[in-house]
Amino acid sequence: MTQTASENRAPRQEFGKVLADAREMLARDSNIDRLAGEWLGLCDAGIGRTALFFAAGAAELVGWRIVSGRQANDISSWRISGQSSLLYKKIMSDRQALIFTAQEFAAALGPTPHARALVGDTGSICLVPLVIEGNSAGMFMFASDSPFAAADAEALRGMADLFGARVMEIYRAEAQPLPRVKTSTITLSDEEETKIRRVLRKIENLPAMPIIAGKVLEMVEDAGTSAKDLQRLINNDPILAAKILKVANSSYYCGGMDVATLTEAIVILGFNTLRSLVIAASMRSLYVQKPSRQGAETAARFAARQKTLWEHSVACAAVSRKLAKKINYANPETAFVAGLLHDIGRLVMFKEMPAESERWLAERNPAADTPQPPAQKILASEKEIFSFDHSQVGTAVARKWQLAEELTSAIAGHHFAETATPPTPLGAIVDFANTICLKNRIGPIAMPALNLEEELARLPLALTAQDLKTVQDDLSRMLSAEALFL
Repeated sequence: MTQTASENRAPRQEFGKVLADAREMLARDSNIDRLAGEWLGLCDAGIGRTALFFAAGAAELVGWRIVSGRQANDISSWRISGQSSLLYKKIMSDRQALIFTAQEFAAALGPTPHARALVGDTGSICLVPLVIEGNSAGMFMFASDSPFAAADAEALRGMADLFGARVMEIYRAEAQPLPRVKTSTITLSDEEETKIRRVLRKIENLPAMPIIAGKVLEMVEDAGTSAKDLQRLINNDPILAAKILKVANSSYYCGGMDVATLTEAIVILGFNTLRSLVIAASMRSLYVQKPSRQGAETAARFAARQKTLWEHSVACAAVSRKLAKKINYANPETAFVAGLLHDIGRLVMFKEMPAESERWLAERNPAADTPQPPAQKILASEKEIFSFDHSQVGTAVARKWQLAEELTSAIAGHHFAETATPPTPLGAIVDFANTICLKNRIGPIAMPALNLEEELARLPLALTAQDLKTVQDDLSRMLSAEALFL
């Protein structure tokens, strides 16, 4: 190992900025795979060529990824054998941060074709142990043109410890049992809960509910909430107030009356309808987020996908409310909210897994001269590509948001044709509203060949053929009324 004359000098100045940025990055993300990738990119930009190796049993280290010049390369097949005794013992047993020249590092690795590729043209190497909850979990490799010193190694060891502690926090959070929802329609078995945990490990960045939407849902659950309470909340957001007034003045809601104030809007619309509109207006913010894996092409595709998904969600909400009124469902506005949120899981999947989403969409929307996919195999086709479906992810979001049991059930089971679970009344409403939207090509996927009469026959909805015709005929007027949110 190299000894340098400046071995005890203070850590490089750039390490301080990297450490500060690392703390912020670790705090804002809870997806281990993405977090590790961002960490490597951050260290590469501030320190030099960076790689991460995980321990694979007691005999070897397996490379996960190397970053150089902000370009990441998968090195999952690269292994450092335990035969590299000095290297392995010091890193994995003694847990010491070590400094090498590039030549010393290559010699310590032994006869491997990857040694030179690992270090590139850099001259100094620092290896730092990754320790997670007292266990040797792997090591980081940092390569730089400037010689590392002992103080540098200690600074890098501190950053690695910070990374290991955050990873352990995430693992502990994942290990917590999922809350059971006390309803026979969505109580999960132990096997299903394990599957959902795997989903959450893959997609950790579940969105937070928009603040105003959360407040409105909380207020509605409180029997003491008045229309004036809701009015005060809306008045705190002039843009939201303007949107509500614009919708309230549409012919669909007010029949041509001039609604000038929020007080009049509450009178005209009613407390529950106003609540739904506030939630819809505030939920729009979730559909303007950027995808996790950015790039001009990815961002452009995601923007188009999220726009059509939002159009589908708003349309499903409006149709759900209309269907609920047709069958005299107790609270049509709850049906509106359920329709609005039914595909929240798909939004998360679009955002966190854009490449897989594009592949799935391509299969669901084939060219006109190719066979159409089976209409009722949406969940199955998602599981083939993602290993889970949007209903499962949506259920996880609903639980994070602590939504009412009725709404969570509808989100969890709005594709009853693919499940053996009898639909709840609200779930059946959302399911059929979703089918009507698919039939009418509203959203990221289209199924114009669907037979609505056949789809209705499988659901416990007391709708007549005339009711169905009325809903279909009224579709464009309903959507124009909600167009503000599109």
